[in-house]
Amino acid sequence: MPKRVLHGEGIWGSDKLARVQPEWVRPEYANLIPLALANGVFEVNAKRIWSNVYSYNRPEMDVEKVETILRSFQAAGLLFTWEDQALGKIWGYWVGIDKAGRHPNPSRLKKRHESVGPNPPAVLLREYFQKGQVGQRPANGDLGFGSDLGSGNTSSSEAIASDQQTSTGSEPSREGVELANLLHQRILQNNPSSRVTDAHVRQWSAEVDKMVRLDKRTVEHIRELIEFSQSDSFWSANILSMRKVRDKFDQLWLKRTPRAKTVVLQERKSGNQLTVEAREVYEKHGIAI
Repeated sequence: MPKRVLHGEGIWGSDKLARVQPEWVRPEYANLIPLALANGVFEVNAKRIWSNVYSYNRPEMDVEKVETILRSFQAAGLLFTWEDQALGKIWGYWVGIDKAGRHPNPSRLKKRHESVGPNPPAVLLREYFQKGQVGQRPANGDLGFGSDLGSGNTSSSEAIASDQQTSTGSEPSREGVELANLLHQRILQNNPSSRVTDAHVRQWSAEVDKMVRLDKRTVEHIRELIEFSQSDSFWSANILSMRKVRDKFDQLWLKRTPRAKTVVLQERKSGNQLTVEAREVYEKHGIAI
């Protein structure tokens, strides 16, 4: 792993870092910068990061806290992430790491003395900078990083729709079509320039049917996770297809349930009475009312 040069004054006076919440996350920025490969990227895998960075001398840290750290940096505009469907990985790029002196000498890169990862998709990265929001997508052009940045391995359409045709030879179910359209609508709400086609939605419908038929998921649970993933700043930038919902189903479910419990606690504190429907939903999640 290449060494990284940190600029103390830049970190101490960073407005973006000052916006990171919760506050305990802020010092971890300097701790995680060394994850970057020679072109500033690293694999966003919370379990692996915990193992490499925290497992030896930070007993108070766990995988869930690492996920919180990554999500917080992403929301503050310090960490750009994208999905590489070809490799089945999520990659991260530290914003500002391209500044002079922070990357290895070009001659070392040319001689392959340093490890590099896939280059960030230029189109998506530029829009991230322009809009200052996580998970946005837009136009092409120079990013101010030099012409060697490249276009990355994943375009916005590829990230959304690299799912292969999943039809079993029959028409998708009504529920499959409904949930595929729901995911499409929520993605468009987060990113109006998203390039999802009717063919993609049809593929997603078949993927829903697979989740119900093969994975034994319920239509209601799939709907809940679509809504959750697209309302969360971290997951909305990474769940861009129904295949990804399927792949990350268990992880999303574990993340969603604590939020439901928080709602219950807030309702209790406010003295509000839960409806019969809401009570049934929470009890189904194993949350005592």
